[in-house]
Amino acid sequence: GIPNLRHALQPAAACAVCGDAMKVESKNRRGNPSLLVQAQAPDGTNVAFVVDMGKTFAERARTILPGRKVAGLDGVLLTHCHMDAVLGLDDLREVQLAAADPEVWSVRSSTPVYASGKTLKEVQQIFPYMFPEKEPAAQSSGNRMVGMCTANELLPLETTVISGVPVTPLPVFHGGEYVCYGYAFGRRGTVVYLSDVSAVPDHVLTVLKGYDIAVLIVDAVSPESARYAHWGLPQALELIRTLRPKQGLLIGMSCEFDHDATNAELARDQTIADTQLAFDGQTVAVELDS
Repeated sequence: GIPNLRHALQPAAACAVCGDAMKVESKNRRGNPSLLVQAQAPDGTNVAFVVDMGKTFAERARTILPGRKVAGLDGVLLTHCHMDAVLGLDDLREVQLAAADPEVWSVRSSTPVYASGKTLKEVQQIFPYMFPEKEPAAQSSGNRMVGMCTANELLPLETTVISGVPVTPLPVFHGGEYVCYGYAFGRRGTVVYLSDVSAVPDHVLTVLKGYDIAVLIVDAVSPESARYAHWGLPQALELIRTLRPKQGLLIGMSCEFDHDATNAELARDQTIADTQLAFDGQTVAVELDS
């Protein structure tokens, strides 16, 4: 996240972006990449699920979710099992539907967690207490709340409807041969989310080219060049030029990016449509085909 701790604590390492990000209201203040999806389910109820719950989930949830009138989460999608994507799963216990009697917390609902089989296996090893084998009604532990999640494997490029929203996993590389999921939302890929990417396989790029993308959200860690596990700005903009979404949003930026200065520069580039750095708490309204 930004501000970088080293830059915040060590004056000799300080930078202007991290200095600005120390202000709570700053758009340079960035948590780990995450996406909140709010939609209306087929039965008319409002649903909310997130993509990734990293190390900064709780901090950002406290400031963002109340304003979105989100009281709890109906599900979690995970892109991969790195700590900036999964460590906040421990905090899921606090946003599950739970009932309290005077002495015992007991979970009365199970939150579905969706990911690749590999990611689910790794997450269950890290958080075994969040994936207990007993039924929810039987889960209690004295006076502490117990988590209850269910693992749901998503297969690459196979669409699954989650709370009324069609979701398609997009396998991309995230450093070497490490596979990470991006996600497309809507039957025609109305919203595409690629948070951690170092390369897009040719067959996935073919799928992306067939989508009618309204919003493309894509990884851009550095202004000048790619790093081992992440695209830089040149690679992200090249994908935007190739896919031609109506709107492009860049995420995962390091403190080498100043929000306002970079967006002013991007606005002058006529080849990338409406492309800007995203900011924490940003809202984008789209109509998804179901």
